[in-house]
Amino acid sequence: CHNLEEITIPKNVNKIGEYAFSLCPNLLNVYCKPTTPPIVDHLTFVGHVFGRKIFVPIESVSAYTSASNWDRYTSEIVGYEY
Repeated sequence: CHNLEEITIPKNVNKIGEYAFSLCPNLLNVYCKPTTPPIVDHLTFVGHVFGRKIFVPIESVSAYTSASNWDRYTSEIVGYEY
């Protein structure tokens, strides 16, 4: 996934697997549409990308920033109007 620059996670996703987006150096924008944070592993986004943003529903920002393993990406999570 070296060329992957953005991804949209559909609203009905409830789990994102281990290593799903690991080592994707060009993945700058993740649009995560579920209002309830999907279950993620601590290895789902392994390999920090400088400047990456994870856009989540505005009303769900606090749910994402406090959810298990999502809390690792607090500085990358941004509220977004879908």
